[in-house]
Amino acid sequence: MDDYEKISVVGRGAHGVCWLCQRKDDIFRQKVIIKTVALEGLAQEEQNAIMGEVTLLKRLHHPHIIGYYESFKTENAFSIVMQYAEGGTMDKMISEQKGIKFAESIVLNYFTQVAIGLEYMHSKQILHRDLKTQNILLNKKRTIVKLSDFGISKELSTRSLASTIIGTPNYLSPEICEGRAYNQKSDLWALGCVLYELAELRRAFDGENLPSIVMKITKGRHNPISEHWSDDLKQLVNSILDVNENKRPLLKEILTCPLILPVCLAINLDLGALPSSPPKKTRQIASSNSSILRTQPVGIAMDDYTKISEVGRGAHSVCWLCKRKNDVFRRKVVIKTVDLEGLTQEKQNAIINEVTLLKRLHHPHIIGYYESFKTKNAFSIVMEYAEGGTMDKMISEREGIKFTESIVLNYFTQVAIGLEYMHSKQILHRDLKTQNILLNKKRTIVKLSDFGISKELSTRSLASTIIGTPNYLSPEICEGRAYNQKSDLWALGCVLYELAELRRAFDGENPLSIATKIRIGKHNPISEHWSDDLKQLINSLLELNENKRPLLKEILTCPLILPVCLAINLDLGALPSSPI
Repeated sequence: MDDYEKISVVGRGAHGVCWLCQRKDDIFRQKVIIKTVALEGLAQEEQNAIMGEVTLLKRLHHPHIIGYYESFKTENAFSIVMQYAEGGTMDKMISEQKGIKFAESIVLNYFTQVAIGLEYMHSKQILHRDLKTQNILLNKKRTIVKLSDFGISKELSTRSLASTIIGTPNYLSPEICEGRAYNQKSDLWALGCVLYELAELRRAFDGENLPSIVMKITKGRHNPISEHWSDDLKQLVNSILDVNENKRPLLKEILTCPLILPVCLAINLDLGALPSSPPKKTRQIASSNSSILRTQPVGIAMDDYTKISEVGRGAHSVCWLCKRKNDVFRRKVVIKTVDLEGLTQEKQNAIINEVTLLKRLHHPHIIGYYESFKTKNAFSIVMEYAEGGTMDKMISEREGIKFTESIVLNYFTQVAIGLEYMHSKQILHRDLKTQNILLNKKRTIVKLSDFGISKELSTRSLASTIIGTPNYLSPEICEGRAYNQKSDLWALGCVLYELAELRRAFDGENPLSIATKIRIGKHNPISEHWSDDLKQLINSLLELNENKRPLLKEILTCPLILPVCLAINLDLGALPSSPI
C-alpha cells in the first residue's frame, strides 16, 4: 500500500473500505480503486469469496467488465487494485434522474452494454449471481458501463446448476427464491430487472419486507411498465422476467433480435468512448521553428524507460521496445524516436501531426498513444506495443497457405471498424496498408497505426496532395485529382484482396506500371473458391469511379459483414481492459 497515494474513501463495508488512489511515480497518473478487506474476524467462507473475486477478475478482460490490475496481502488485510470508474454506479445515475425518464435509445444502449458484458462472462462459464444497478459502474462521461463486484460469482459448466441462495433480494429469480437449482437464466432474470429499472427508474419488484418481495417474484408480478415505451421494449422486459426460466431467451437471442442488434452494432462502431490509454497532464510548448504547438508531458525523458530491443528503423527514426522503470503494471511500450537534425520542416510537421491525431483517437482498433517528449535533437512518441507485429508480416508467414474466409472477413471487419471511427472524426488515414496494421500477441485483434501523413478533412472537403504507398493509391490520387474518404476505401479494398490472396492487388516492376494498372482498375485475379459475396465486396471497393464505392457504414451493415461485426463486438474479451 506504500506504493500508492490515497486520495479519498469512495466506499465502505462491514469488513472493508474502498480507496481512490494513485500510484506514486506513475507517469500515466492512473487513478485506481483499492478495495482493502480486514481479514481479522473474517470467516473462511468470506475469505474464500475475496480470493474468488481476484481469481475471476484476473480471467475477465473485456471493455464492459471492470479491470483488474494487481492484489497484495499485508498481515491483517487483503487489497485488490482495480480500474476506477469515475461515473459511479448505475443505481446512483438512476436516482439522479429524479423521475425524468431516459429516452428509449439510451435505455437500450445501457442495457445492451450490460448484456454484452454478461454474455462474455457466460461464455467463460461464469455466473455473476449478484447483477444489479449498484454493481454496474460507468465511465466519467457515463457512456460506457462495466460490470463489477464478483465476490459471489461462480464458475459453472454449461449443464451445471448452482444451488446456494445468494444475491440481492430485489433481483433474485423465482428459482432461487424457491430454493431450486439455477444456472445462467437467473442472471438473465436479474438483467431483466436492470432493464426495467433503466426504463421505469424504480425496482421491478419491491415490497415492505423480504417475504412480500419474494411473493411478487415467485408469481412474476413486477411493477407495471409505462405505456409510452415501444411494444418491443415491453415484450423484451416480459420475456426476460418470465417465471419459467426455460422460456427466457438466451443472451445471444436477445443480442441478435431486431430491437437490440442495431444497438449492438452501434456500440461496436462507437467504441471510441473507450480510452486506449490513461489521461495525462500536459503543457504546451511553442516551437521556435514553427507555429505548431507541441504537447508534451511534464518532466519525462528517455531515462525513465529501459530499452529492451530495437523493433524497427527508418531513414530518420528508430522504434524501441521499452519498459517504464518501476512501473507496477509492467507495460511494454514502443518508443518511436525521430532524429530532428537535418529534417525538413514538412517532415517535422508530419511528426507533430501524428502526435496530435494519436491523442484524439481512442479506440480498440487504433494503436494507443501514451505520451511524447523532446530532447535537443530528437522527438519521441510513446505508443502501445502490438506484440503480434504487422499484418504484412503475418501474411508473408503464411507461405501461400490461404486463410479461411471467416478469418479474412474478421480481420477485414476490424480494419473497417477502425477506419470508420477515424472517418467519423473527419480524419483520412491516407496510408492504409498491411504494413500499417498491427496485431496483438495472439493475432486476434488488429489496430491501425502510422498516422504521420493522415489529414483532417471536413465532410465535403477534398484533399489533393499525392501521398501514400504506390500499391494502395486510388485512381483519383494517381491521376492527381482531389480525393476524400473514398480513397481510404480503395486502400481498404487492397487490404481485403491481400488478406484473401496473400499478395498485392496491384503490383508491377516500377511505380509507373503499378499506377497504370490502378488507373484502369486492372487488379490481379481473385480465386474462384471465395464466395460470390466476398468477390463482389472486393470489386465494389476497387471501383474506378469513387462515387460508386460503398460507404463504410453500408459495408459494415451488409449481410456478409454484419454478423462478423456483431461477433467482434461480443468477442471483445480479446481486448485487455487493463495494462499487461
